[in-house]
Amino acid sequence: RKTTLAGQRALPTRLGGRQSESTERSGNKRREETIEELLRKAQMVSAVDSLFKEFIGPILHGVEADRGFIALFNHVSGDCHCVARQLGRNEKIKIGDSDYLESLRKGLRIAEGRVLLVPFHRDGEVMGFFCVNRKPPKPPFALEDGDFLENLGSQLITHLLKRAKRRVGKGQE
Repeated sequence: RKTTLAGQRALPTRLGGRQSESTERSGNKRREETIEELLRKAQMVSAVDSLFKEFIGPILHGVEADRGFIALFNHVSGDCHCVARQLGRNEKIKIGDSDYLESLRKGLRIAEGRVLLVPFHRDGEVMGFFCVNRKPPKPPFALEDGDFLENLGSQLITHLLKRAKRRVGKGQE
């Protein structure tokens, strides 16, 4: 199933079923703690690749994923490259949608079973995406997990670009 950007909800609250209130509360607390930790550490990191490599573990923890990766789009060449990953040696995440990159470039989320791909953007332009995976018996991802990843990716990219702009401005003075 695919969903559009955050403003156009087409899915039920949970992609794979109903979430209990206590599970939802613990998920919210885990996501809040992840955001606090990442934003605190982001103050010390200036390069995009370094930021995502540093944070792939906490990001996966924030959505209770077992493995995943983060990729950024190169808007000049049209390619994308993986900037951080937490996968076993020779391990891959199977994505059934052969047009997934095109869908992500359009800002669409992709949910296939226990795999979730979520684009993140800045000023309406898709900058990259998260691909996260849970192994059974964990349930499929909730819509809130996608919202969390999209918002977090957008906040981190915005933070890094602002810092880079400040550094360039200071260097020109």
